[in-house]
Amino acid sequence: MMDCIFDDDTSPFLPKTLVSVTNNYETDSFHYDYTTKLLNCKLLTKNPYRSYFKQVYPTEINEYELTDDMLDVLKSYTNSLSNKCYIKTNLNLLSENLDEIDWMYVNKLRSLIRGLTQTNIKHTYYRGVNLSSTEIQYYIDKRNDYYYTNSFTSFTIDRLLVYSGNALLILKTENSTDKAKKNLANIWKWSMFTEEKEALLAVGTKLKILSVHYFGCKMQIIIHLLFTVLILAVVIQGQGGGGDTRKYDNGNEQNDYSDDYRSGNRNYEAERVWSSRYYQYEKWHERHEFILSFDPKPFTVNGRGSSDVGTYTVTDKYSTETNEIELIKTYVANTDDPDENLGHSVTIELTWDPKEHQFIGKWYVDTSMFRGEDQYELKFEKNLKLTANSNLNNP
Repeated sequence: MMDCIFDDDTSPFLPKTLVSVTNNYETDSFHYDYTTKLLNCKLLTKNPYRSYFKQVYPTEINEYELTDDMLDVLKSYTNSLSNKCYIKTNLNLLSENLDEIDWMYVNKLRSLIRGLTQTNIKHTYYRGVNLSSTEIQYYIDKRNDYYYTNSFTSFTIDRLLVYSGNALLILKTENSTDKAKKNLANIWKWSMFTEEKEALLAVGTKLKILSVHYFGCKMQIIIHLLFTVLILAVVIQGQGGGGDTRKYDNGNEQNDYSDDYRSGNRNYEAERVWSSRYYQYEKWHERHEFILSFDPKPFTVNGRGSSDVGTYTVTDKYSTETNEIELIKTYVANTDDPDENLGHSVTIELTWDPKEHQFIGKWYVDTSMFRGEDQYELKFEKNLKLTANSNLNNP
């Protein structure tokens, strides 16, 4: 989010429809105040650019492996005095100006941030911004909730170096997973302005708003770096069905192993049967059952199954702090349908629907031969087995 007024400097990088509007104008990404000419950028609960992202650089890049092309990408972004790359890129993204977004550049910069191998990520980063009263209200309304960044966002490790706006964003990473931290890179070493001690947060990063309050004369907003992961505490603890329950003195029913799970006394590896269906080629494909297992100590999830496309594996992580899933489903090449099975991976992003008692969302595929996205549903069916290993305190 950035201070954005529609004027001669910014108009070339914003939707052309704003030139002719005579009243307030609103989209999923922003609210345009015709009187003040101000774009109030919204906080998005869905990542609008997920299907456009590609990792165009290696997923692991050591500093000595940075090429001239990679360094040029960083310098062109940070050298805002001599070119308009910074403002052009971010205004196009913030306003979802799809016809003008340079996806090659966006994917290069995002891939570089996510690929850089760094062990010096700090616990706290700072960003000074000017926010309208409408934008401040967006943050207040989403306290304890999450949103996705819809532009690249610069931070600094030094609070004294922040821009003197009316609000201060404080980014916390201390409890973030390593996978979440891949969306943040300390880039000041290669910046045109090394003294700014700049770090760059990738577009499409998930953040949680921890607090919004006045501190002195500024609004202070504390946010936490998240990774989109699977939340299945209810199922893991046996509340999803299929487990023996017993009454406790407080009258609540709980699974007979849920206390041990919460206290960490035992390590449970639970295999459970799930079913899924997906929409493609203008029809729903029939449900297929598959197995997912959960290991609560490293918070990992693994699975396996087969469909009319082919045999596949499922991998990723889960947490007990949000209500979303992101799974990577990888097909085994040369199984079942040779026309549909490319040995490819499918990214699946889902949100829990309490009314339907299942996860709903979208699948995404991006290969050299096929690119698409559509609806996906995931439903818990039954327990398969549960094994309790020895006490974690034992050698």
